[in-house]
Amino acid sequence: MDEKQNYERFDLDNDYEGGEWVGNEYFYRNKKQKHQQTAEDRLYGVFADSDSEGEGRGRKQSRKAADFSKPVGFVSSGVTQDTTQKPEDVMKSEHQTMPAAGAGLGSGPRLGAGGGLGSSSQTPSADEEMQEDQEGLLPTAFGQRIMQSAAQRAKAQAAVRHKEAVRAKPRSGATADIGKFEQHTKGFGQKMLEKMGYVAGQGLGSKGQGISRPVEAKVRPQKAGLGAGGHSEHKLSMEVEQPKAETEAAVKPAQPKTWKKKNAAARSSRQDYKTIADVLNEVAERPLEQPKQTIIDMRGKQKRLVTNMEHLNQEQQEDTADMTPMPELQHNMRLLVDVAEADIQRIDGKLRHEKDTAVILGREQARLQGEVEAAAHQVHSLNQILQTVRQCQSSDASITITDVEQVYSRLKQQHREEYYMYNLAAAALAQASPRLTQLLANWRPLEDPTLGIAEFTRWRHLLESEQQKRNVVFQASGGSSSDPYVQLCSALVMPKLNRVVTNDWEPRNPEPMLQFMELWVPLLPGALQQQVLESLIFPKLCRAVEQWEPRTETVAVHAWLHPWLPYLGPRMDELYPTIRFKLSAALQQWHPSDQSALALLRPWHTVFDAKDWDALVMRSIVPKLAWALQDVLVINPLQQDLAPFHWLTAWHTVLPQHHMVNLLEFRFFPAWHRVLQHWLANTPDFNEVTRWYMGWKSLFPQDLVDHERIRAQFNSALNSMNHAVDGRAVPAWQQAHMEAQPQAAPAQPATYSAYAASGAAQMSGQYMAAAEDLTLRQLVESYAADNDIQLLPKAGQLEEGLQVYAFDKVSIIMDNVKGIIKARVADHWVSVSLEELMAQNTQRKAKLRR
Repeated sequence: MDEKQNYERFDLDNDYEGGEWVGNEYFYRNKKQKHQQTAEDRLYGVFADSDSEGEGRGRKQSRKAADFSKPVGFVSSGVTQDTTQKPEDVMKSEHQTMPAAGAGLGSGPRLGAGGGLGSSSQTPSADEEMQEDQEGLLPTAFGQRIMQSAAQRAKAQAAVRHKEAVRAKPRSGATADIGKFEQHTKGFGQKMLEKMGYVAGQGLGSKGQGISRPVEAKVRPQKAGLGAGGHSEHKLSMEVEQPKAETEAAVKPAQPKTWKKKNAAARSSRQDYKTIADVLNEVAERPLEQPKQTIIDMRGKQKRLVTNMEHLNQEQQEDTADMTPMPELQHNMRLLVDVAEADIQRIDGKLRHEKDTAVILGREQARLQGEVEAAAHQVHSLNQILQTVRQCQSSDASITITDVEQVYSRLKQQHREEYYMYNLAAAALAQASPRLTQLLANWRPLEDPTLGIAEFTRWRHLLESEQQKRNVVFQASGGSSSDPYVQLCSALVMPKLNRVVTNDWEPRNPEPMLQFMELWVPLLPGALQQQVLESLIFPKLCRAVEQWEPRTETVAVHAWLHPWLPYLGPRMDELYPTIRFKLSAALQQWHPSDQSALALLRPWHTVFDAKDWDALVMRSIVPKLAWALQDVLVINPLQQDLAPFHWLTAWHTVLPQHHMVNLLEFRFFPAWHRVLQHWLANTPDFNEVTRWYMGWKSLFPQDLVDHERIRAQFNSALNSMNHAVDGRAVPAWQQAHMEAQPQAAPAQPATYSAYAASGAAQMSGQYMAAAEDLTLRQLVESYAADNDIQLLPKAGQLEEGLQVYAFDKVSIIMDNVKGIIKARVADHWVSVSLEELMAQNTQRKAKLRR
């Protein structure tokens, strides 16, 4: 015995029983029980006793279920052996003890047990004897149950042995390898098929009409898709039927031998041959070949491979009477013709491909030739441009700015695309800049603004880019733009203009600067225009407005500010609060007879916002006019002085209409009605009364006469006159209307200066009710104006979403919604009244004086 057999193996075969490698997987029938070392093995080693070699030592004994077929033991200890025999053991023993056929007397093991000659038919069978022994042993009902369970176990064991025998039975033919892998499994698939009536070797289905071989799987190359080149796809194998060549050969008649002389009639038929043109025409008329694809016809009992779609619906008919002579030769000729036809088609396809390739190459050649010609033309154009530019680069002083401009104008006209593509404007800038610098060496923009206008006009269309013309991108100021024209203006115009505006220009004399802007605005780029207005002109205007004093200067502020409105527009709004404040301060001592205030305010009527203008006139103009109508104007038909009334009508185009109507209704008509009533009560001359009435009505502007409230006043006077003419008394409603009017003006100061000092607080209560309510800002502005304090907004400063104002030395905010004023005191915003605000301003002024 080989010594290697004494050593234990440590591979998979030593761990499993019935194991086998199939492909790359290991299949096994069951797992081996590991040998567990017992105490006896550890003590005696290899000399330990064992009952049998087949049973492993130390193996755990599994507890089996109780077998009720064993007899009941009534002993207190020991082991009771089973005296019954299993059915198969009984049958075996009966066969062993049964005498041979034809045995005589005494042939059996028991004397007298068997009959004599021919008595074998009387011998009881083994089943009968076993049944009698068992009935004698277990006669009770409980014993019968034990017998039935033993019989069922025997039947089940016999069925298991039968199935194993059927599974182990070798297969033959095409189905020998079907389900071979199931010997390593529990055979679940085979069991399911057998339960559904499947018989090995037959087809699927209830009548075996299906396939009898399984679908074969073929491993494809890794990561290879369907139809990959160089890899043949697996085709479904068809059922191969045994050819019946022998029987068909016996039925078919003998073919005549056409090569013999006597069979000349059989080969008399003429063979037609095709030319290359005929083959090509047939190919052209033939429908386009579809890509080859395997088609299996499964409509019949047997599957068949379809190779020709034209005869798909025609049944195949066997040609049993083929009388064609020499079929082998004709077959070979047909093969040769097919090969020749295939070669012709291949050559024709190749010829067509070559023709198409020639056409494509011809087109590509034409395209490349066009590109070569375009490139040559471009090179020629560039050479011409280069020569032209080099002519201007010479340092000859005879080449003027006009000559350079003409050269580049011709280049832009003849080579427009290259002019923008290669940025020839930059080269033009390099040639024009020195010459224009020499031209503007001693230029003073405000004294001679026309110098350089013609040159910059001609050079603008040569240097300015299309992007700059469309204003797509807002170029930054300060010369940082890449546009050549912006660079030229930034280098030559802006430095001189900046120096002149900063040092020499006076805002109160705007004509020189306005003339310069009128001439140069069409030439300057948008970025430079904004730079001139924002950085040069507007700061000068702000300083001039701060220094302006309306009571001492002879030139009105609107004379030098309004011309800049078309250029600055909304930017001028920052100057308006200062102007209104100074106008209010100047109008404190104004007398209604002085028409200079009207000349000063009339130009601002359409410039200021409606609310701001209303607040200004309500604070500075309306109280003075009301005083003039009530105290200065005396209604006297005998000697009428109309000057105070004309003071009011002069403001007709400036004051809002509702202010004019209120002044007339509450300040003029009460006294006028009293004089009329007194006159009518003393038997007047009605013709004089009528002339007096018509004279006063003619003094009113037409738009005021058409106003509803003014018309009601005149109608009331006319009704009074009609009642007096008829000798009737004044109607009760008319008397009530008269009583509703103020009978006497409230007490006013004796002099105008005292009235001006008292302000608008002395106006009638009815007029104040009719006037618009003042906002908090307007009240603060009025309070500041009364105390000769400037109230100006701080540009760009907000607090709690509100604009910050400078109340002289104190920063304040005004919340019109809440009606409070907050002042900045010790880095905190606190609510203050107007008196506290005035005290804070006085304290800060005192600190500054120290």
